[in-house]
Amino acid sequence: MFEGLRGDASENPVMERENLIRALQATTSSTNQKEAAAYLEQNMRLVGFTPLLLHIIMDEEVDCSARQAAVIYLKNVINRHWVMDEDDKQSFTLSEQDKHLIRELIIDAIVASPEAVRVQLCTTVGIITRHDFPKNWPYLPQKVAVLLHSVDGPSWLGALLVIRRLVKLYEYRRVKEKKPLVETMGLLMPMLLERLITLMPDASQESCLLQKLILKIFYGLVQFSLNLEMFTGQSLAQWLEQFRLIIGRTVPEEVNTVDEDDRERTVWWKCKKWASAIVERIFERYGSPGQVQLNYSEFAENYMAHFAIPILNTCLQVLDGYRNGNYVSSRVLHSLLQYIDIAISQSRTWKIIKPHSQGIVRSVLFPLLKYSDEDEELWSDSPEEFVRIKYDVYDELHNPAVAAANVLTGFAKRKDMLQPILEFSLNMLNGSDVNPRDQEGALRILGELFAALTKSKKYRCAVDELVDGFIISKIAHPIRFIRCRACWTIRQFASGKLSGGRITHIYDELVKRLADVDEELPVKVEAAMAIQHMLEAQTKYRSVLKPHVHAVVIEVLRLVARAEIEEMTSVMEVLLEDFVEDIIPIAVNVATELASC
Repeated sequence: MFEGLRGDASENPVMERENLIRALQATTSSTNQKEAAAYLEQNMRLVGFTPLLLHIIMDEEVDCSARQAAVIYLKNVINRHWVMDEDDKQSFTLSEQDKHLIRELIIDAIVASPEAVRVQLCTTVGIITRHDFPKNWPYLPQKVAVLLHSVDGPSWLGALLVIRRLVKLYEYRRVKEKKPLVETMGLLMPMLLERLITLMPDASQESCLLQKLILKIFYGLVQFSLNLEMFTGQSLAQWLEQFRLIIGRTVPEEVNTVDEDDRERTVWWKCKKWASAIVERIFERYGSPGQVQLNYSEFAENYMAHFAIPILNTCLQVLDGYRNGNYVSSRVLHSLLQYIDIAISQSRTWKIIKPHSQGIVRSVLFPLLKYSDEDEELWSDSPEEFVRIKYDVYDELHNPAVAAANVLTGFAKRKDMLQPILEFSLNMLNGSDVNPRDQEGALRILGELFAALTKSKKYRCAVDELVDGFIISKIAHPIRFIRCRACWTIRQFASGKLSGGRITHIYDELVKRLADVDEELPVKVEAAMAIQHMLEAQTKYRSVLKPHVHAVVIEVLRLVARAEIEEMTSVMEVLLEDFVEDIIPIAVNVATELASC
């Protein structure tokens, strides 16, 4: 069906082109797929084959399915055959002639192609740059610069996509290996800044897509190191001002009509996500005096003197809007709270935050820390999934509730802040008609405050009283999420100065939760972990648990099987270590339980 190509695909380009297009189209249907694949495999070694694929990809008159098949095939050929695979004796490499043509054409192809094709071409550029930049592709920066100097959106988009691939190539490399990138970006950064400033007044989706790419490029450049050779003092100030403006600007009104589950994924909120992530990263790693590497000390002082407070004020303005019911995406909220957490530790920025602190605790942190509608839905649908997500460290990376807890503990370290936060929590727990979710949130606050309480001369001796008066009774609360949070709070207080009687009472209540056949999985998991922490912290009183060892071990084994989280294995290890002599007599029961898990 497909007439074979000869030694050079350029000798009869019309015939070879038509054959190749037919073969590519055939790979998308089951009828002649095997023959088409064999034809492509047979001819891919020929000089001119891969450039011909690229010409087909760029031809708008060719059927879309053939162009899509061509770009996937091109990507795979380049991935396997751009350099020699020494482990594969049958391998070959593309000719230098073909490589040169591909390097010459591929960026123009990205500019001219629809998105589905463009994505594959960008991956292909990533493969080529990994092997060829800068030695065999030294003119790449100039090619991209020409596109940035043009006046049309597709050229800008193509340039930004290529730069993004180049930045990703060097993102995780050591600083001393980034010299080619630093030199390239030294050339391109002024143009990127100019383009960003030009795009800023335009709130269209097309404009914001380009803005988002520029922001992602910048984040990749500063994520792990900050090389100031890429900027002048003036240009860096301009960059930071653009980020501040993006964080604070309003989104188009129509975005607010999008369902909240989808709103975070809109390009307008993605711009805010990347801008807020950048300022958080810069402040955390390079801009916080006394907390950065020595080589960033001068930059940190400059950042604190000129940029930290204006950006902080914008963060506070956005949070004020959030307090008043304005939507803020979870990723943006996380970054803004992390920025504030860093700012709390610096005296100059703390002065700005302090007047807002109690309002932030009550109207921002507290709602984020307490049990949510999403929590309730997940627990009801799948208790197992609820537990797995709560103990998933990756879920914590961008979780606003985790950032809220960080801000809360940061506040508690500051003078005269612990008492009002503690009083706010205890008033919630004392109230007779308090919303159950508010009570759960108050327990969360209490648990988060434990470290500050133990460091305070005023409160460290009151830990036992707090546990007795506000926590133990909640372990048996009729509402499941309060029982769960009470067990979690006991876990936080496990290393506190507790009386023997209090410890006995705690163990009794935790064992009841664990052994109750009607108790729900998340509560049992928290009870088991609280027992583990009590055993590790209160070693003098381990014997208090001896009468309950049989029941506890059996229940924990069941949780190991059902919950499928590593934490339960750790609980079991502690029990075996502390009570091996008590477990031996019940070994048969344990073995039976293991067999049934």
